[in-house]
Amino acid sequence: RETFEDIFNHNCFNFCQSGDLNDDLEINLFDIMILVNCLLSESCNNCSDINEDGSVDIFDILYLVTFILDQ
Repeated sequence: RETFEDIFNHNCFNFCQSGDLNDDLEINLFDIMILVNCLLSESCNNCSDINEDGSVDIFDILYLVTFILDQ
């Protein structure tokens, strides 16, 4: 049986700004470093799915880099 914590942590109740993985209200190189680290350590959460395609992968890194370069 799913608990509230399961739903909060794993479903659509993410209160994160897409791309701001360290919650500093800026999207920058530090967010890219966090994303690369979570991919390498396989410890990503739903907030790491930057392009919102249902998986966290290299395409999320590329999306984030492109977003930062376009700022």
